[in-house]
Amino acid sequence: TTKYRQYVITPQDKRRKPIKFKFCDSMGLEGKNAGLSAHDVGKLMDGHVKELAELSHGVMPGKAGYNANPTEDDRIHCVAFILNAVKVSAMDLGVVEKIKDIRKEANARNLHPIVILTRIDEICRMTEKDTSKVFFSKEVRDKVIEISTIFGINANQIYPVRNYSIETECENEMDILILRAARQILRYSKDFLLDKLAREAVKEKNLKKEMAELKERKKKQKARMQEGSSEEDNGSSQEDQDAESNSDSSVEPEVPKNRRSRSSLGDYSNPPKKRISKTESFNQPPAPPTVNKPPPPLPTASRKAVVQYDFDGNRRDGEIPLKAGEEVTAISPDEGGWTVVRNALGKKGKAPTNYIDWSSMKGQKQPPPQPKQQKMYAIVDYNAGDEDEVDLYVNEKVTELEPDDGGWTKIRKEDGMEGLVPSEHLGILD
Repeated sequence: TTKYRQYVITPQDKRRKPIKFKFCDSMGLEGKNAGLSAHDVGKLMDGHVKELAELSHGVMPGKAGYNANPTEDDRIHCVAFILNAVKVSAMDLGVVEKIKDIRKEANARNLHPIVILTRIDEICRMTEKDTSKVFFSKEVRDKVIEISTIFGINANQIYPVRNYSIETECENEMDILILRAARQILRYSKDFLLDKLAREAVKEKNLKKEMAELKERKKKQKARMQEGSSEEDNGSSQEDQDAESNSDSSVEPEVPKNRRSRSSLGDYSNPPKKRISKTESFNQPPAPPTVNKPPPPLPTASRKAVVQYDFDGNRRDGEIPLKAGEEVTAISPDEGGWTVVRNALGKKGKAPTNYIDWSSMKGQKQPPPQPKQQKMYAIVDYNAGDEDEVDLYVNEKVTELEPDDGGWTKIRKEDGMEGLVPSEHLGILD
C-alpha cells in the first residue's frame, strides 16, 4: 500500500473496557531516494499525516493529507520494523541505511524501535514442523543476532513470529508468538507515555524553580533599591535639620518665629531655604550660577529635561534635592519660578525652573526602526529535537525572526510555525 492506514483494535480487556490501541501502517521502504525518507517517517511519528494520506510523494507541509496541528492521539508511541527472515540477509544497502536513519529519528523522540521478524518457519525445519520449538532453534537465534548487529537494535527487542499462510483455523502456538509481540508493543507504548509524563513533570518543576529564583532576585533587588532610597532620604533630612539648626542659632532667641520679618532671612547662603509666609505663597527661586547661555523656554506638563546644577531642596517646603545631569519630568508647569518635577525614582517636589535645561530633550525619543526580516532557505533537512525547535526540509523557504545566537536562529516557516533551527542549516536568499 502507498496510503497511510490506521487499524483500531476493537476487543475489550478483562474489565470489559475497549482497548485503546491501534496499528498505523505505512508503505514499505525503498532504497536510495525512492519512497519514504527517514525525515518523512519522522513526520509520521509526530502525527503530521492524516489517515488515507498518499505517501508515495513524501510528507511535506501544504500537501494533501498533511496534519499541521497533530494531537497526542495522532502521534506514534512505538515504532516496529516488519522484516522478512528469508530476505533480510540480501536486503538492499540503501534500505539498511534508511532503517538505521529511522531508528535515529525514533531515538531522538525517546522512542525505542522493535523488530517483528516474520516467516521464521521458512528458515528452520524444526520450527516449520512445530512452532512451539522456535526458541530452541539455532537458525532463528542466529538470524536474531544478525539483525541486531546490522541495525543496532538489541536482541531482546526482536520478536520472531510465524505468518498465517495456508492455515484456515487459528493455532495456539502461532497466536502466542503474535500476541507476545503485541504485548511488548503495548508495554513500550505505555513506558513511552509514562516517561513523557515524567519528563514534562521535571520540566514544570524546573520552570517553577526558575520562576521562584527570579522572584527572589527581584525581591532582593527591590529591597536594595528601597534601602538606598531610605538612606538618601535620611541623609537629606539630617542636612535639612543641620541647616535649620544653624540658621536658628543666628537669630536672637527672644524673637518669636512667627514675628520675624522677611529681611531677617537674607543671611542664608545661595540657594536659600524658602519659607512661606501669610502674605506670600512662594519666595523667589534661587538664581542659577553665572553662565553665558540664553534662557531656556518655560516647561510644560509631562515634559522631560535634564538638571543643570545641584540643588539641595528643603523637603519640608515641598522641594526635591537634585543632582546635575539627572533626568526629571515636569508634573506641573512653571509658577513663580518653581516647577513641580518627578525624578527617576518616582519622587516629586518643587525645583527652580532655571536650574533645569528644558531644551535638552525634544520630547520622547522615537524607537529604532524594526530590522528588515531576512529571507532564508534550508540547506539540509533538520528534525526538531526539542519543543522550541521546528523541522526543516531541503530548499524550504523561511523568514529570520531573531539572528544567530549561540549557533541557533529563530525562524518562521511558510505554514506559520516558529522556532529555533541550527544556523548552519540555513542559507540566505538573494
